Amino acid sequence: MKSKNSKILLITTAVLVIFLCTSVDAVGGGQKTLNWVKNLLINRIDRAIEQIETMKSGVDLREEFSAEEKREIKSNLESYINYLEDKKVEVNAAETRMDLRFIVVDLRYKWRELEEYKRSLRGFILVSRFENVAIRAENLSARIDARISELNVSEEDKDGLRELRSEFDAEIDLMRDKVSDAEEKFGEGDTSEGYHLLGEARDYLYNAFNILKDIVKEFRRLQG
Repeated sequence: MKSKNSKILLITTAVLVIFLCTSVDAVGGGQKTLNWVKNLLINRIDRAIEQIETMKSGVDLREEFSAEEKREIKSNLESYINYLEDKKVEVNAAETRMDLRFIVVDLRYKWRELEEYKRSLRGFILVSRFENVAIRAENLSARIDARISELNVSEEDKDGLRELRSEFDAEIDLMRDKVSDAEEKFGEGDTSEGYHLLGEARDYLYNAFNILKDIVKEFRRLQG
């Protein structure tokens, strides 16, 4: 889902494209109208820069990224800010509606690129969360195995619990595989496939959770 600011910028640029595709004279004409459009566009660029600055300042608060990854992300966001600052210079220097048309088209492409980059960052955050879940699941599996060994029940009952634990582990392994594939896709910039793979990872996690509930029920039955 796009943020409010991104929607504002995209809507504004779409309106400007329509405006700039008409003749200046047809909409009130002359330098006055051209200056009005330039001021509007610069205002929207400033708002976009503010949004990116806010993202940049929040990067250090994210525990999902390493120090090196944070530096890289902030550097990438800074490059978008520099690009927009350069576009402001171009807007101020524009002398015709055709000049502004080219600038607006460039901005629309760059903003879409930024939105895709933001989607990939959100994807990496989700990947990190899944990985943390996998680590906790691995530790939980080890505790389950220890609890099974301590049970004063028949080996047949223990084997049944161990089979459930193996099924739990298998679902977690499948989840890990999907998460790993998703991380690769996010790195390639294929966010659509990345999120699709995370959806499959979520399904495997859901299966593991249901198996875990069965394990708990079985423990309670055997200890009851």
